[in-house]
Amino acid sequence: MVRPIFLNPSVITMMIALALAGGANSSFQPYQSVIAINTLGIEAWQYSLLVTVGGFLSIIYSLVTGALSDGLFDRRVAVSYICVLAAAGAIGIFTFGSAMAFTLATVLTLPLIPAVITQSFGALGSLKTDNNAKSHARLLSFGRVVLSASWVVIPPCVALLISISGRVEAAYALTAILLLIVAAQIFVPNARWRGVPQTGKRLSNLIASLNLLRSGHVVVPVLANSLCKGALRLQQIILGLIVVNQLGGTISDVGFIAAITALCEIPFILLWMLVSEKIGRNRSMLVGASIYAAYFVFLWFAPSTTYVFAITPLAALGGACLLSLAIAFLQDVIPERPALSTALMSISDFNSWVVAASLFYVSSLFSDKVPMTLLGALLSVCGGLAIAATKERSHRRTASA
Repeated sequence: MVRPIFLNPSVITMMIALALAGGANSSFQPYQSVIAINTLGIEAWQYSLLVTVGGFLSIIYSLVTGALSDGLFDRRVAVSYICVLAAAGAIGIFTFGSAMAFTLATVLTLPLIPAVITQSFGALGSLKTDNNAKSHARLLSFGRVVLSASWVVIPPCVALLISISGRVEAAYALTAILLLIVAAQIFVPNARWRGVPQTGKRLSNLIASLNLLRSGHVVVPVLANSLCKGALRLQQIILGLIVVNQLGGTISDVGFIAAITALCEIPFILLWMLVSEKIGRNRSMLVGASIYAAYFVFLWFAPSTTYVFAITPLAALGGACLLSLAIAFLQDVIPERPALSTALMSISDFNSWVVAASLFYVSSLFSDKVPMTLLGALLSVCGGLAIAATKERSHRRTASA
């Protein structure tokens, strides 16, 4: 039965954490470059360097937190510390409004926010048993819906807040508020995020956990998922160039396409949840990757912005599959370490940006931007085939809230 799981106090707090952490991310990210370059006077190359370093540290934070939290009695302890530190950085930007405060927060504290998201999904992963596999898969899909919805709801609220306050840095004030609410959940009774306390020294356990990442059964699935994610990232890079430079559209058109995609993804995530129950997760991801590849091919033939708007639901359909089912796919890699497995999302995300940026650069040396759509289609298909070739595991785990 799904109902008892969704009514579990621990699950409710996990869903709230996903909504608020996603909101904390979406409240500042759309405005981050504007604040850095236009408001604080940071050079474009400096901003790129800050974001790159922060992205790399985010991987380290997620992996270390995931490895440590799996051995905690209550994962909320780690989440609370993370949220307080990240909130401190956001408060610093809002209070001081200086380039130094922005630099410190962007590099050191704000990259902690993705760790909150991976911890929330990792806590959901720890609830899986042989008896609730179907309802648990639905739980992960619903968690992804909650996360996606935060990106639809929060940015307009931030725009209103900025217009009222007259300060674009107000976005970071909302980020801090949302993170502190997540941190306060440590005081909610009977809502423990179950960990498995380990014997031995914590440093030794941490090193042993991180050594698991070097094995082939971990590396191959991460790389396979990185290919699919790389197709999604490549689309983000080239879509605006195609719409504006090739088709004569506007920046507003690009924004509307992104909004339509986000809205369509929410029901499609629920659809893929049902499909995966029928044909299996890995086969579903192959189908989703094929749909996304078809979208790239259609995009290659795009004659107008109206045409791009028309095929946007196809991108949302394929993208929803690759984004939502990837969580369970990576949690299957190290099933006995759900938080560490979920933290593999950060590695996959980083790899995907490297793959997409590299393909974009190499392709731009030889041709215009449109043929990159065919590279995106090839990337998506290869990732889907690689995922389908991996074996879905059965989990032997008991869970208690």
